[in-house]
Amino acid sequence: GHADSDVATNLAAVLHEQGRPAEACEVLFPHLRDGGRHPVGWNTLGVSLLAQGRVPEAAGCFQRAHQQDPTNPLPLVHLHGALLDDRDTAPARRALEAAAKIAPTDPATRFHLGVLWGLMSPEAAARHHAVLPPEASAWLSSWAFFLERRAPSTRVFGSTATTLRYAASLAKVDGLVLEFGVRFGTTLRLLQSATGQLVHGFDTFTGLPEDWHTVPRGAYTTGGRIPDLGPGAHLIPGLFSDTVAPFLVQAPGPLRLAHIDCDLYGATLDALGPLAERVVPGTVLVFDEYLMNPHWPEDEHRAFSEVASRFGWSFRYAAVSFVTNQVVVEMM
Repeated sequence: GHADSDVATNLAAVLHEQGRPAEACEVLFPHLRDGGRHPVGWNTLGVSLLAQGRVPEAAGCFQRAHQQDPTNPLPLVHLHGALLDDRDTAPARRALEAAAKIAPTDPATRFHLGVLWGLMSPEAAARHHAVLPPEASAWLSSWAFFLERRAPSTRVFGSTATTLRYAASLAKVDGLVLEFGVRFGTTLRLLQSATGQLVHGFDTFTGLPEDWHTVPRGAYTTGGRIPDLGPGAHLIPGLFSDTVAPFLVQAPGPLRLAHIDCDLYGATLDALGPLAERVVPGTVLVFDEYLMNPHWPEDEHRAFSEVASRFGWSFRYAAVSFVTNQVVVEMM
């Protein structure tokens, strides 16, 4: 009954938060299979499908959640992320305009509407961004950074999976594919299928080695459990400062793509520093927490900027997602 669906939805939300969206879907599917009425369940299912890169299915779930509860703007905001294509922003924009009708003052809706209008003309962003509260300052500084650093070819996406797939499509160097920050392997699986090759994954599997601003040390742990990700993954447990250099001794060749999901300034430095000698023109770096959070200039961005200047790298910002805080960098 409905109570069971509520329990399943809560459990799925917890699994999703833990970085286990495939398990979240398994829990929810049986309760929603017959198209039942459970708007929160459909929204949660959509979020978990989107995390796995199942974009059209996710969009369908968000649409159904909205139909079942037209008073909640959240499924529409998620739908915009699933639909976001900077070459045709109209579908994503329609979803956000509908969200803005429901919640005219919702800061996230306003900010992202400003982005979509601003992609067409930067001045058009201002009327949405002018009404944002002071706590949105990190969003506005992220947008200003993008406007300053983007190239005509810089793409804008709205989900982790679409950003990663684009990064993989750019990465044509014959070389290593690495991920720093594996957790339960959701993005590693996406990288595996997008690059068609073995992915080497580095993680302590015991969570963050130190506090990340308000996020406590030990967050994002798998409880020390190393996930079984099959033969397409080679997992290397431990601190990056202990594992990356020894790995490189026995892994020849340049770097094709590195997915940097370290959050922390120090951990990002520990990953990038030893890799520098393997970075060549055409190497692609994807950062998972580059923009948008309150301390973004101090974290992955700062670490990358320092390493780039130390090694004299020239690069372009190839893509960005303001929804998922990602940035894709292509070495020139």
